[in-house]
Amino acid sequence: MMSAMAEQDRVLASLRVWVATAWADGTLAEAESEALRRLIGYAAIPEASKAEALTWLDAPVELDVGQLPELSAVRKLFIYRVAAALTRVDLELDSTERSLLHKLRRALDIDEAEAGEIELGVRARRDS
Repeated sequence: MMSAMAEQDRVLASLRVWVATAWADGTLAEAESEALRRLIGYAAIPEASKAEALTWLDAPVELDVGQLPELSAVRKLFIYRVAAALTRVDLELDSTERSLLHKLRRALDIDEAEAGEIELGVRARRDS
């Protein structure tokens, strides 16, 4: 069984990936900020950890794939799916966001075809 601290670390690592994704283009759009605030608010972590995560919205956060802990395949796909959705929140997918998704896909060891399907699904839901 996973310890509570290990799970908290995994949640924080996931949140940090998503914040870095939103900052990838150098700006944090209001819609991105609102989405991230909701994700942080819903996270099953202590209030102090939520407060820490909220500070990441104040200035750009770089994606550090070396800090990603060992994750289950399901969690890796979930992290990627949310990251892909965050790149679409501001209705623009620029080259820096595309590059970040590529780096994240490799770090999470997600098959390129599967990542493409996730991105198509996100785009289809966003455009509908």
